[in-house]
Amino acid sequence: MSYDAKCSLMTSIELLFSFANNVLFLKSHIFQNVKVLIGLWRNFKIKKVFNAVRSALIAVAAVMLLLALIGLCLSILGHQHAILIFVISGWLLVAVTFILCGVFLIFNR
Repeated sequence: MSYDAKCSLMTSIELLFSFANNVLFLKSHIFQNVKVLIGLWRNFKIKKVFNAVRSALIAVAAVMLLLALIGLCLSILGHQHAILIFVISGWLLVAVTFILCGVFLIFNR
């Protein structure tokens, strides 16, 4: 092999290694940027769920307060069957509240 061919081959190999290093460098930067974007997207989705659970907890608390007031009025008026229905629905709302609190704690951590 002539000296010029060897020099040309070495230059080509150096260019190839340089290109490969640039590709690996770009790949690592792209991978880091994608990881950051995925983290931001997950954080955004968790915040949406977090806000939805918070709103649901506030709504359940408001409904429970309303049920308690209606139950008090019905007990004063003497409607026993309606009070039984309100007690059962109140306990169901308590169970829903505990489930929502658990979901809230899971997403908070």
